[in-house]
Amino acid sequence: MPAPLLEEFKRFAKRTETSHANLLMDAIAAHHDDLTDLVVQARPAPTSDGLFVRDTPRKAEPLSTLSIRIRAANVEAIDRLVDTSGAASRSHLCTAAMTAYLGHAARGSEA
Repeated sequence: MPAPLLEEFKRFAKRTETSHANLLMDAIAAHHDDLTDLVVQARPAPTSDGLFVRDTPRKAEPLSTLSIRIRAANVEAIDRLVDTSGAASRSHLCTAAMTAYLGHAARGSEA
C-alpha cells in the first residue's frame, strides 16, 4: 500500500480510537457497493501505440505493509470480495477501499 495512505490510515485510526482491523472493515463495508468501480479506478489504464498494449507505469512512491489480525471468517469474506470485484489481490482491494473511505472521511470532517 502507498506509504502516505498507510500514514493517513494510522492517523485516522488513532484520532477515532478505532482498531486497524475495524477501520479496514469499516472502509470495505462503507464502499461495498462500489468496490468493483474503485478497483478498476485503482488499476492503471493500459495504453496502445496501435501495435502493442502496454501497462501505464505507476507513479513511483514508497510502499508500506500493514499487518493486522482479523478473524478467519472476515479474511474469507475479503477473499470473496477480491474475487467478485476483480481486484488483483487483497492489498489491491483494501487500498482501493481505504483510499475512498479516507477521502470521504476527510471531506466529511471539513463540513
